[in-house]
Amino acid sequence: AGANCRSGVPDRTLPTPPSGNLDRFARYVRSLVDRIVNWLRGPSDAVNSVEGRTSKANSPKGAGVSGGSGEGGSASRETSPPARGVCETLDHDAIMRIVRLPDGVDRNEWMAHHIIALFEHVNALRGSVSEMCTAATCPTMSYSGVAKLPWVDEKGKKHAYSAAQYMDSALTQCEQKCDDAVLFPTKHGQPFPSHFPQSVASLTRLLWQCIGHLYERHWKHIESLNLVPQAALVFEHLARFSHEFSLLEAVEQKRIDAVVFVVRPPILEGTVPTPEV
Repeated sequence: AGANCRSGVPDRTLPTPPSGNLDRFARYVRSLVDRIVNWLRGPSDAVNSVEGRTSKANSPKGAGVSGGSGEGGSASRETSPPARGVCETLDHDAIMRIVRLPDGVDRNEWMAHHIIALFEHVNALRGSVSEMCTAATCPTMSYSGVAKLPWVDEKGKKHAYSAAQYMDSALTQCEQKCDDAVLFPTKHGQPFPSHFPQSVASLTRLLWQCIGHLYERHWKHIESLNLVPQAALVFEHLARFSHEFSLLEAVEQKRIDAVVFVVRPPILEGTVPTPEV
């Protein structure tokens, strides 16, 4: 069921995505491009767009993230997602304009708008390669610059999860927070909680760890699915968003920036430096 709307902010419920992980990622790429077009038009169009601040329709296990072992879902490799040309032509300045807080727009509302969009896209990207990331192929969680990362639960206990288990847990936690009507208020006049920026920073860290693993271990799979331009756009969106609002620690920001330099070199600088991780 749809949630009530904040003033000028649409319902966060999306229609059920189509079946097939690759088709699902194509759908979310289209919605990302729609958002980008609206953001470039101006803040009022962005906040009031049909694809405005929304949460994903289904749980991670049903909408892009496989359950448990990470072996669920099947990607159709016969269809190349649309909007590839748009993803390739958006330059560094365009992405910076997208994430920069416009005059007259509430900072928390703007951050909420972006972090939910990023969650949808990271979740869908992870789902597109879920059958290649299993307990057998990736027995431990790793990402750019980190060889082994345990999952830390809400009680502070560490768990030696496989990468699939870790990402399932991370994206489930992200979903729960994005669907929390106290953390992400949907009623007119209801304020964001004081700890909202810290929560967005936590979500950003989890999303970076997930896509960092996809880059570290599954980039060839992403290449084989013809998803590089779309995935690279998601990487840069997250990196620039984090930089604009100081969401990642300095060492983590340096790592994601290094990845962006590699996956979008023609867009950024025209050179491909060796990542410093």
